This record gives sequence, structure tokens and C-alpha cells, in this order.
Amino acid sequence: MRSVVYLRMVLGCVGIMLSSMALADVVESEPDVEGHQASFEWKEAGNAVRDGDKKLLRDIIESHQGFVNKVVDGDFTLLGIAAGEGDYELVKELVKNGADPDIAHGSALYKAMPGTLRPHSKEEIEKRLKIVLYLIRQGASLNHETPISNTGVSLAEAYIMGVCDKGNNPGYATDFLKRHGFEYSVAPLFRANYVHIATLTQEEYGQYGKDRECVDFMFRATGGKGVSPYDEPVLIYKVQEPGKWSMP
Repeated sequence: MRSVVYLRMVLGCVGIMLSSMALADVVESEPDVEGHQASFEWKEAGNAVRDGDKKLLRDIIESHQGFVNKVVDGDFTLLGIAAGEGDYELVKELVKNGADPDIAHGSALYKAMPGTLRPHSKEEIEKRLKIVLYLIRQGASLNHETPISNTGVSLAEAYIMGVCDKGNNPGYATDFLKRHGFEYSVAPLFRANYVHIATLTQEEYGQYGKDRECVDFMFRATGGKGVSPYDEPVLIYKVQEPGKWSMP
């Protein structure tokens, strides 16, 4: 009995960590411009992205080509701003002008992902998934830790938790990804928390709100050929005793 209670406490903590720390909706804020001596033009470029002003952004980039891949505060980039704003056209414009889709270890990809702290409409989900798929197909990788994670949560895990959150229209998201042929081989190292995500989709942990069918699809789509369904994660873990998991 004690072991069951302890397991629930542990999984509860993992669920909170995955949902809140790694998957919160990212709010872009201006970095410390004095500390980084950011130029007026750099700030103008950021504002142009936020305002969706493609002409101004294009003019600034033509004069300061280095801005497209400038990284401030570890993960603050023009591409990240555009991705966080859900601006698909500006994301494409920046990549067209030389922005690295995998810049700052996939930070733009992470900022495009739907978070779990507020519901997302079908329109919002589609807009964000279009950006995610575009960045991946341009070279962004899910095989990174999240930029704000000190716990090893990967972009792949953040992606699954956001897409499959019941407040984010997971059925619609799953259908969209299927229609667009989403498939990505996530390295085992970055699938370490899949078993915890799987457990959090079970009925007794339903308060964390993950959609079973969505999680099953995402585990298969990010696992490569022949991956097991999420309730049989034998490629990563094996069961020793009920409620206890270990690496094979």
C-alpha cells in the first residue's frame, strides 16, 4: 500500500514537472539590453518580428545579416520570437534569409510548441504545428533537451505533452499530424520520460489530462519503425514489479 502511495506521489511530481516546468507557454521578454549592449537595430528587428512587419525586418536584415542567427541570453533569437508568436510566414522569411532552424539547440522549435498552461483552439494548434513541422523539415531536431530544463526533459517529450494535452484539441492535432505524415526518429536518450508520460495517460492519473490515442500515436511517430505502443514501452523500459520500472 505504501509503495502505491509513494508511486503516485512520484508520478504526480513528474507530471507537474513535465507539464509546468518544461511545457509552459513561452512568453518572450526582452533580454537585458544594457548587459548585452544590444543595438537599436537589434531591438527594432525584434519589434518588427512581433509586429509581423516583414518589410522592416527584411530591410534590417539586409543591413545586419548577422542578426538572423544572433543568440542573446542563451536562447533569445529572432526565429524564436517569430515561432513563439505563431507567425508561420515570418518563420519562413527568416529561414529563407539564413536563420538556422535548429538555432540554440532547437529553441525556436520549442517556442513554437503548444504549451499546457492554457487551452489552445484548433486554429492555434494548426498554426503552431505547421511551424513545428516546417522547422523539423528544414533541419530542426527533437533530439535536444528543452532550453529551460535542468531535469533532462527533451523537446520530443515537451512536444508530446503539449500536443496531447486534453485542453489542446489532441484529436484534431493527431489527425493533422497524420495527414502531414509526421514521423521522427527520437534517440532513446531523449525518450527517457516516455514511460512517465504513458503512466500519466492512465485513468487514475487523468487529472493531468493527456489523451491516450494521441500519446499512442506520438510514441509511435517519434520512435521509428517497429516502436511499441505507449502502454508497452519495452524498447525503453521493462517491468520488474507492478508499479516499478527500470532500464533494460
